[in-house]
Amino acid sequence: LTTTCTLRYRKTSDPTCFYISVGFVIYQNPLIGTPATGAIWDGGDTKAITWSGGIYSRIKLAYTINNGSSWINIIDTLTTNVMNSYNWVVPRVSSAQCKIRISATLADSTTVTSTSGLFSIQQNLNISTMFSSWTAGEIRTITWTGTGVDTIKMEYSADIGTNWFLVTPKRAFAPSTFNW
Repeated sequence: LTTTCTLRYRKTSDPTCFYISVGFVIYQNPLIGTPATGAIWDGGDTKAITWSGGIYSRIKLAYTINNGSSWINIIDTLTTNVMNSYNWVVPRVSSAQCKIRISATLADSTTVTSTSGLFSIQQNLNISTMFSSWTAGEIRTITWTGTGVDTIKMEYSADIGTNWFLVTPKRAFAPSTFNW
């Protein structure tokens, strides 16, 4: 919303005595829809950053993983977008201190900025091997998928997670198979 406004100051005891200010403008900052405060997004996924608000001629998007200490550009110039959204490939990082910043430029070249609340980006790892019964000495292939994971360490438990034993030390995430 961009509106040219004025203020009128009136003496309460004499309504004929008043002053009208010079015109000024009220601008609508973009209202961020997603990510919502407290959201958890997986690194590597494509997520829509959404906003609403005024009619903007240009949008600039940035993100932080350290609560605003530093910002990384997502896109520097997104021309007017009727859908008010941008599909973002979430970076492969792990942080609970993430925010999105939207800087919107209006037709008169005024820039307004909004920042989201804190949200998290997490690394995601899924084991896709179906476990059932194994025979001692039998070699099985373990496979996995995930996003935002560079290295893994594989361990096993024979007592439902009370004790863990090393299968393989730190290794590259890819390839995503291991014969054990």
